[in-house]
Amino acid sequence: MVPCNALFLYQGLRARGTFFTMKTLTNSLGLEFASAPPLKNILFGKWLTRVKDFRAFVQATGYDATQDMRSLKTDGWKPHGDTWEHPGFPQTDGHPVCGVSWQDAQAFCEWLTEKEHGSGQLPAGWPPIMFFS
Repeated sequence: MVPCNALFLYQGLRARGTFFTMKTLTNSLGLEFASAPPLKNILFGKWLTRVKDFRAFVQATGYDATQDMRSLKTDGWKPHGDTWEHPGFPQTDGHPVCGVSWQDAQAFCEWLTEKEHGSGQLPAGWPPIMFFS
């Protein structure tokens, strides 16, 4: 899972005189990825991980991602009891998930990799799904 704008990648390569057709893949969560033929075995996520994607992970695994979220309020930047599910402002299932730690993101990626390999969505031999911030 790479929060990269695939269109930007496409335009950048096209500007350098390389033209190709990107293939898209939709995984079991409905996340769309684009591949760039010159970059073998690399898929670029079209969007950041959404709230509904992270919720599917938490519901499937029972993972607790509610520890130590810090938020900025009138009394400063510190834990206020907010969580990725209730970050202290309105959001929908389609918004990017926020308030998760690096460890939470890595656990999500490990789960998604196993899930996609098991369902055949991620071809055998492809590297694990990774998170980049």
